[in-house]
Amino acid sequence: MSTSTSIRSSVAMMAPYTKGHRFAIVSGIILGIIAVFGQAAALNVFGKFIDDVIVPADFSAFPHVAILYAVISVAMIAGGCVSQVALASGGEGVVRSLRSELFRRIMSMPASFFDRNEPGDLLTRIDSDVDEVEVFAVSGIDTAANAVFQVVVFTGMLVWLDPELTLVALVIVPVVLIATKLLGRRMAAVEAEARRRASNLMGVAEQSVNGEADARAFGWVGALTRRFDEEGRHAQAAAVKETRVGQVLEAVGSLAVVVAALAVIGFGVYQLSSRTITIGTLTIFLGFLMELYEPITDLGSLGASGAAAAVSAGRINEIFTAENTTPEPAAPGPAPATPTDLRFDAVTFSYPGRARVLDAVSFAVRPGEVVALVGDSGAGKSTIARLAHRAYDPSGGRVLLGGRDLRTLGSSTVTGNVAVVNQFPALLDTTIIENVRAARPRAGRDEVDSAIRAVGLDDVAAAFPEGLETQVGPHGRGLSGGQRERVAIARALLCRAPVLILDEPTNGLDQASVTDFTAMIAALPGDRAILLITHDQAVARCADRLLVLSHGRVAAQPTPTPLAPRRAMTPARLPRRALAPVASQAGNSSTPVSPPDRWL
Repeated sequence: MSTSTSIRSSVAMMAPYTKGHRFAIVSGIILGIIAVFGQAAALNVFGKFIDDVIVPADFSAFPHVAILYAVISVAMIAGGCVSQVALASGGEGVVRSLRSELFRRIMSMPASFFDRNEPGDLLTRIDSDVDEVEVFAVSGIDTAANAVFQVVVFTGMLVWLDPELTLVALVIVPVVLIATKLLGRRMAAVEAEARRRASNLMGVAEQSVNGEADARAFGWVGALTRRFDEEGRHAQAAAVKETRVGQVLEAVGSLAVVVAALAVIGFGVYQLSSRTITIGTLTIFLGFLMELYEPITDLGSLGASGAAAAVSAGRINEIFTAENTTPEPAAPGPAPATPTDLRFDAVTFSYPGRARVLDAVSFAVRPGEVVALVGDSGAGKSTIARLAHRAYDPSGGRVLLGGRDLRTLGSSTVTGNVAVVNQFPALLDTTIIENVRAARPRAGRDEVDSAIRAVGLDDVAAAFPEGLETQVGPHGRGLSGGQRERVAIARALLCRAPVLILDEPTNGLDQASVTDFTAMIAALPGDRAILLITHDQAVARCADRLLVLSHGRVAAQPTPTPLAPRRAMTPARLPRRALAPVASQAGNSSTPVSPPDRWL
């Protein structure tokens, strides 16, 4: 990618996010340009200082020249400081805006997006890639503007001071530009590799930290440590290579300055002997020459930083242009009336590139009904939960909420009407009550307390010294599995969704906790449609109906029976009900599919 293309792609990405920060950025650039005049003025005064004070040893001229030099220097330094602060303020504001928008985009993506992307890689894009683009698109523009202005001003000063010395000094410039351009291409490649290696290292760290419990249980700590160390060595090698190329690039500029300075000094001494130049003029000429080669090197290396920024910009743009497999409808339909039902109508589904998971599945969960969905691991139970709150769209058939296809409803309508408690509920690192309130931050305390009492969380909290104000710790690790489930279900109740889906809510719980859970389900208010996904037969028995999912199809469900009043139900009064194989519904095969014996 050419330098100009790199600049355009990076600047184009950042441009929309400069709104509200443009004054600071432009002010910083202008002040930086003004500081260039200060540099030129200070060098000229310094030359006068040498010719009028030092060479003749005339102290009488010292105060005036010293005051002038000090005033110019202070103004130049102050302007430079204000320029850098303004650029930092504007640049960080742009970073915050872009990073927030990128985070918002990532969090709005469907489950399929997270199935394809490693969390560590996403974190790297949010962090390092955004910084890389900002450094070039904001700081790089400032560097380019200042460098161009410095080259013009300082070259002009050199020509004004001594045209012959200028030709001697600038003869090496083409060599510097060619060398920095070639090295810049190499720099872009090694920076891209360093970014990839850093992303891999972050991915290993994220996976290891999140899975530390299993790592300890299965003795993976040593293997994970070795893998992390190996990725660390790769990242180290890439970083060292990046530094090495960068140092060579810097050395080229420094060597050019040395060669040019020696040439100027040699020719300058010859001119001094012929009295065509003063010591002061030669000194400030060397000063301008030193100042000139830095912006020339900056311009030469701009291609390298631009190419690296373009790589990061491309990685960020991949997120913004990623296909949303569950797009918002063009004209979202109204929310269904409550209470409402959840219905699967001949739903077929397969994950991208994989075999079919669900095959023409049809069933309904009515208001006030608890339906248990059971089956072997891998039968597609959790997939049904994902489809029910539109983490995915079905490959065929429809998922209906109150008779309306989920694809015709806005995402906020779906999430507001379908609450899901996943197998491993995510808790915030805050108090118990704030975790519950997170479902509806503006809910009144009475509503929060009602949801807490409905799941018996008040009794659980009473065992802690700080009650509901107890901190749950990172990922809720300060609570037991059953306690986390209660918090998650209370949160789901508070959001007042008419459909509640519980995905393996007793996974990992002991028998006493399972008994408590079934009693809690039996006591829930009876106006919700509840889909209880479980592999636990004891939990399944507390439901009004039982659906058996086998090989991606509903294998059996009970013959219709009247529903018992919700609050009259207890685990003891909910005997296991006989199941009868059923013929297909809305597209199932006419031949009944026998469920596994253990579910009959």
